[in-house]
Amino acid sequence: MTIQLPIEAINEKKVESIDSVLKKHKGSQHLNFMIIDKDEKLKLNMPSRSAKINITKEVIEELTENEYSFKLN
Repeated sequence: MTIQLPIEAINEKKVESIDSVLKKHKGSQHLNFMIIDKDEKLKLNMPSRSAKINITKEVIEELTENEYSFKLN
């Protein structure tokens, strides 16, 4: 799974929210973050070394509810 975040939207509250979701749904699937800077037309793919997730309907609903963009790899 890749969680896509615009660089201007990253703040402490957003990081804590994502961390909360990850802790609730620990698993074995790899997790990536893609940081997007539309002004500079850059995309930075950052694989997580420590966090892994269990991709379930609940995770997808929670990410969608919190308006996070994501894709399943």
